[in-house]
Amino acid sequence: MVPDLRAAVQQAPGVSSFIAAASKVINRGAAEVVVAGHSRSGPMLPAIAAGCGPRVAALLYVDSPLPHPGHSWVDEAPADRIASMRRRVAAGLLPRWSDWWDPAVMARLVADRALREQLVAGLPQLPASFLDEPMPEVEWPGPAGYLLLSEPYAEFADRAHSRGWPVERRDLDHLATLTAPAEVAAAIAALLRRT
Repeated sequence: MVPDLRAAVQQAPGVSSFIAAASKVINRGAAEVVVAGHSRSGPMLPAIAAGCGPRVAALLYVDSPLPHPGHSWVDEAPADRIASMRRRVAAGLLPRWSDWWDPAVMARLVADRALREQLVAGLPQLPASFLDEPMPEVEWPGPAGYLLLSEPYAEFADRAHSRGWPVERRDLDHLATLTAPAEVAAAIAALLRRT
């Protein structure tokens, strides 16, 4: 199940709202779950799991930064990117994710124009406070794994490996969950067998 949490992340404080909404969705079920996070949702996984108790069997990071408890995005991201994003804040909101990059980047990541337009139309605008809100001071003691889809996240995959986590590597792209879902699903299944 992939819940739609866009409304939650648009509310300030975005990180806390997203974590609470994700935990609430997971707690509606009765079965044991594995919680996966892609991209910037990855660092929130330990806090989401903490809100769900023993029902969470493992965490999977998909082309994502690793947890950084007590630190905000500002603490972890390149200063020039943060400065650029702060200049583009309007009415307290960051631009949509697709507008953080040159349009050619999105066209390269999602070559299918109709699919790209559908993606962009559904992207939320995050509150500017999202940049400064620290991740909760939560550590995850259980099993975790890492799925690398694109080269910019290789450092995180290497760090996950050094922690003893199983790592699956695929030569895809950051949005392969959208552009190559069958390959990503197979990689997640392989990672789950090892986690």
